Formats: sequence, structure tokens, C-alpha cells
Amino acid sequence: MPNTLGEDMKGFVDRYSIDFDGNTKTWRILDFKHPEASKLPPLDQLDIDVPDDHPAMTVLPELMFAKLISEAVRIGELSPSIVGIRSDKVVNEDVIAEVERLNTECNVLEAENKNLKEKLDKIPIGSEGYLLKSKVVDALRGIAIAEDIVNEIK
Repeated sequence: MPNTLGEDMKGFVDRYSIDFDGNTKTWRILDFKHPEASKLPPLDQLDIDVPDDHPAMTVLPELMFAKLISEAVRIGELSPSIVGIRSDKVVNEDVIAEVERLNTECNVLEAENKNLKEKLDKIPIGSEGYLLKSKVVDALRGIAIAEDIVNEIK
């Protein structure tokens, strides 16, 4: 049976042959150590399909197989590195590193923004008439604020 998951897992290749059936979306697990498996021809001569109801055959739906692997990793019976699952600690460390990188980038952008605002404030806007009108408006605002303060005191 080519392309078996069992070949990737140390110690399992002699006991199990594990294949995914894409048509039925099931995992077919053949246990060579099962007493009934001794009645099957050797693996290299096995060119017949072992029936799903054979006592040495276990058939698991795709989601059940995924849950089995996930649970084995969770309880520590299977190393996450074997199945390519990253631990929560590794994922959290990656998230923390990304947040730190983004905070650093944000600080750089804020400093750049501050510098640009300072440069912009130094650039005169419009004509002399515009600047004069802006100063008059600022003065009127100041007078209005002063009037409000005086009225509240009264």
C-alpha cells in the first residue's frame, strides 16, 4: 500500500498500514499483528483490497481520525512534531513576537508622523491676506473665550 501515514511514524510501519481513501473520505487502518491478519498474504504481495469488514481492518471517518490525532497530541501520547501540529506555546510566542514587531513599527510611524506635522506647521499656507485673516480669526476666538469667562464670573 503506497503512500501510507504509517511509514512516517516511527515504530508503526511494522504493525499498521494506514491509507486515506479519498472517495469515501475515510482512513483505513490495517493491523498486521491482529490474529486474522496472518491469513492475509504478505504486504509486498498484497495486491487485493482488504475489505472494510475484515477483523484486522479499522475504518475511521476523516473527522474522527483528525480528532483522534488531536486528542493524542493533547494528552501527550503523540508528539506534535510528528504530525506537524504547533503547540499553543509556540503559537502564543509567534503572536507575541508579531505584536512586538507591530508595536515597534507603530512607534516608528508615529515618530515619522510627528516629524511631518512639524514640517507642515512651518510651511506658510496661502497668501499674506490668508495669514492675516487667520490671525484675525484667532484673535476673535480669544476675545469670544474671554467674554464667555467674564459672563460666567458675573
